Order: sequence, then C-alpha cells, then structure tokens
Amino acid sequence: MSFNRFLNHTCSIYHIQKKDSQLCYGLSNNNEFTYNYEPNTENAKCHFEIKDVEATLTQGEPINALSRTNKLTLPLDTDIKINDKVIDTTLNNPTCGMEFTVSFIYKVQEHHIVALLYRLNIQEAY
Repeated sequence: MSFNRFLNHTCSIYHIQKKDSQLCYGLSNNNEFTYNYEPNTENAKCHFEIKDVEATLTQGEPINALSRTNKLTLPLDTDIKINDKVIDTTLNNPTCGMEFTVSFIYKVQEHHIVALLYRLNIQEAY
C-alpha cells in the first residue's frame, strides 16, 4: 500500500498568531493569541488515526466535558506547528468538523510527520 493511498482524509490547518490589544492607561496585552478566519493550509491530505484515540468523558450537572487525544499523519512538506488548530474536513468521517489543537509534532525517518492532537469540548446536557 502506498503512502499516498494511506492519506485518505483532508484537514484545514490554522496557524496561531499573536494578537495586539490595548489595555487601560496605555498598557498593551502581549499574551493574547488568535487564529485566522481563513485556513493557512486548506484540504491538506492527512490521516486521522481512529484506533489510538483516548477519550475521557466527565459527567457533571448540567455540563458533560469530553476531552480526547488523536494522532494525525501528514506528508513531510506540510506546514504545521505546535498550537495550530486543525479541523477535519473529511466527509463521512466520525471526526468531521471537529477542531483539534496540535500538542506535539515529530518526523518519522524524514518520511512523514505525526502530530499529536487534543480536543477539549464541553457539551451541555439537555
């Protein structure tokens, strides 16, 4: 099986950027970050690992909190960094439309990139 056939999903990658904002009395806030509305890389070929997913559901009143980690495989020339936002754009995929944040990136034998993703989501109970 070729590596290109293995990359059967697509995703959009948004780079994190520092946002300049002013506080009162002429002070500036240098600790605020944001993402662009338009993705830096759109429809990038990738593969979301489904088997190695770790998910934790914490039930509470009235909010349930779901946190999960995932692995993402990308070609070597993909521009991705730590703290970037990744959105799964693959149709008919269980994670379609989900937003993840990159926590760790490593290159595998100068062949491809594996990124560890995490997601923190709070869902209200109805």
